[in-house]
Amino acid sequence: MKHGWSTLKLGDLFEFKYGKGLIAEHRHVNGSVKVYGSNGIIGRHNHSLSKGPTVVVGRKGSVGEVHFNSSACWPIDTTYYVDEFPDGFPPKYWAFYLKSLRLGTHDKSSAIPGVSRKDIYGIEVPVPSPAEQHRIVAKLEKLLTKVEDCQERLNKIPALLKRFRQSVLAAACSGRLTADWRQENTQIEPSSPKPEMNDDLPSSWFWKPILDLASAAKGSIQSGPFGSNLLHSEFQSTGILAIGIDNVLDGKFSFGRQHRISPHKYETLKKYAARPLDVLVTVMATVGRCCVVPPDIETAIITKHVYRITINRTILNPYFLMHCIRGCPAVIAQVQDKIQGVTRPGINGTILKEIRIPLVPLTEQEEIVRRVEALFKISDQIEERYRKAKAHIDKLTQSILAKAFRGELVPQDPNDKPASALLRKIADSGQTFDSCRKSSGKKERS
Repeated sequence: MKHGWSTLKLGDLFEFKYGKGLIAEHRHVNGSVKVYGSNGIIGRHNHSLSKGPTVVVGRKGSVGEVHFNSSACWPIDTTYYVDEFPDGFPPKYWAFYLKSLRLGTHDKSSAIPGVSRKDIYGIEVPVPSPAEQHRIVAKLEKLLTKVEDCQERLNKIPALLKRFRQSVLAAACSGRLTADWRQENTQIEPSSPKPEMNDDLPSSWFWKPILDLASAAKGSIQSGPFGSNLLHSEFQSTGILAIGIDNVLDGKFSFGRQHRISPHKYETLKKYAARPLDVLVTVMATVGRCCVVPPDIETAIITKHVYRITINRTILNPYFLMHCIRGCPAVIAQVQDKIQGVTRPGINGTILKEIRIPLVPLTEQEEIVRRVEALFKISDQIEERYRKAKAHIDKLTQSILAKAFRGELVPQDPNDKPASALLRKIADSGQTFDSCRKSSGKKERS
């Protein structure tokens, strides 16, 4: 314990009052008083419930979330609030302290998250002098503002990376990404002996429907079975992988949820087999998600709502097709234009076969795939650095708060009056909140 600091239970210092319900229809939207729920400000009103500077704590829902309002406000009935503080105690200090406690970890309810006042009141807290509390608040405000600025800048990175990847795919499927390559490889022959309307594509590129680019083998474009051929009850934890929507991510194959079938059942469903380097497309739920079957998956089947495209690899690279389906604006527009249904939007095999993609000389396709993968690798590295930085920043706030409430954030002033003097005065007056509650017989609400 730091010199001049004392220890007291939270219940002896503060009363955590219950917020009061205030439905949206009864609020005054143009009022000057902020209305708080467990998650923060949810509206405005023209009357306040609290008396002045208020610390609001989430009681239900976002349990343990702490918000500070510098004036009177209206905390609703999913919250506790504190609006009475001992003389000289800065309310914001105690907002910071309650945030450091992470009261959500005191949740004892599994069905409806909640935190009990009894648990809160029993927490012993270190109490510095009022003067030191003020110094700690000033330092915390300065440091945490910098942390928040870092968090705000970091939060922009995922959207920037998403736009970068989208622009890479758009450039790849329009010819811009390999414009310099074509200038150096003028001997490359056009992709099609029968040119169609080129639009804005390079002269050696042509639009072709997916059906014309698939393997000549029967069933080269098809979805998997469900219903009479395959039932949910036939899924098991071991056996042959049954690929569903959850396994097809945006540009990546995922083993996430693994449904499997018996080898015996597989023998009856072989025509739905997913072969290495087949292209998979989701046609329900998130329509148009696309990936390539990894080369090391030798035995698997597709299920309903996933279409398998076995391509003619003498003219088409599977990864190029994947990039076109997931990232070519003209291809995406075709898919979106053909989506049917409202409650369960999707497309069917006929529509998928008619979707046109730019057919590119095979050697240029391979160069496009190489360049896309190189650029995506860079973006993946940036994303990994972002995740590490975000995890560090997210921990930094709690680290700073912990240091503050151990008395290690600001230097002590030997001229400060010890906290014990003020706490003794409070105790001698008989005005601790715990004694007031006991004398009035107040009971805990659920």
